[in-house]
Amino acid sequence: MKQEAPPVPPLFSPAFLADPYPTYAHLRRTSPVHRIATPQGFDMWLLTRYEDVRNSLTDPRFSRDLHLAPPEATALTGDPDSPMNRNLLTLDPPDHTRVRKLVQSAFSTRRVNLLADRVETIVGGLLDAAPRTTPLDLITAVAYPLPITVICELLGVPATDRDDFRAWTDGMVSTARADSQRRLRQAQEDLLAYFLDLIRRKRTRPGTDLLSALIEIRDGGERLSEAELVGMAFMLLVAGHETTVNLIATGSKLLLTHPHERARLASEPALLPATIDEVLRYDGPAGIAFMVAREDVELTGAVVPAGAVTAALWHAANRDPERFPDPDSFRIDRADRSHLGFGHGIHRCIGAPLAVMEARLALGAIFGRFPRMRLAGSATDLRWRPAPFFRGLEELPVVLDAD
Repeated sequence: MKQEAPPVPPLFSPAFLADPYPTYAHLRRTSPVHRIATPQGFDMWLLTRYEDVRNSLTDPRFSRDLHLAPPEATALTGDPDSPMNRNLLTLDPPDHTRVRKLVQSAFSTRRVNLLADRVETIVGGLLDAAPRTTPLDLITAVAYPLPITVICELLGVPATDRDDFRAWTDGMVSTARADSQRRLRQAQEDLLAYFLDLIRRKRTRPGTDLLSALIEIRDGGERLSEAELVGMAFMLLVAGHETTVNLIATGSKLLLTHPHERARLASEPALLPATIDEVLRYDGPAGIAFMVAREDVELTGAVVPAGAVTAALWHAANRDPERFPDPDSFRIDRADRSHLGFGHGIHRCIGAPLAVMEARLALGAIFGRFPRMRLAGSATDLRWRPAPFFRGLEELPVVLDAD
């Protein structure tokens, strides 16, 4: 007798947040360009197949400009003219081209590599301070303090100001709570006020940090406006730290729950860069690109109408069996590394080299120093944060030096 498949969790349900991939697989098979009605009162079109998602990220018929979105959508995202919404994620060319050109050099692979010694020092200090034989939360102990320290030092944020950032960024990404819109708006207001004040201080007393450099940077007659400075600082803080926290934590969880792959990495340390790529493909920390259709766009037999909010789902695309063989298996030696974990095209994450470097050094140190590390409990008890389009654990209890 044929066993029936388990029911597919509906979008945004607790079961979906815990494991969205069965739902994404169902949509890819039955409705790959899928329209949903959002709780905010506007329709949104979900793209789930790799080809559609990747192509949409470079298709000029789709815009990132929030001015083109319906008012119900901007009521959620905030005023399109707010400095918080003037960043690389919400700009189209030519503004996007100008801003990215101005800041690109700050995130070159060469410059990021110059930070490696500092990252190794921070990781080593965090692991030195962690208890060896009693349970600890690896996110609290390592995965959070490492990237927040790095990005704050990079931006020139005083150490005394960093404790507020966890609450602010949590308010920015946890969009499935009952009070999510109020928390989102409050986080935006708090961050806006903070960065306006910090930029004012940097203008008066510049330092050697990135924010001071962004204030002074010029290319001919071009420079960043005040709103663009705030938008860049906001984007670098949220995208530059939140996603790296989740990349380190999820990577640790996957290696702990896939002992064969962990053993393979221990015997072949050169696979560590490929391991980071497989984490990004299999269960990456960021999973969406919001766009607005400038005109009617036909995709996989459906027509996304002009003015429609469109969500290109990277998580769904990265598990597409038409692109990746056996996509639901975590394999660190996977040859095809063309995942969309950092997006694609002109909007590919500008901080990707920094995130990869931090994750590589963190995972290498954690599993190199503590080969007997184990979960402090069952993997089935791990909880994911209620953020539909981001993937991050609430906590990751481990014992570093288990018998």
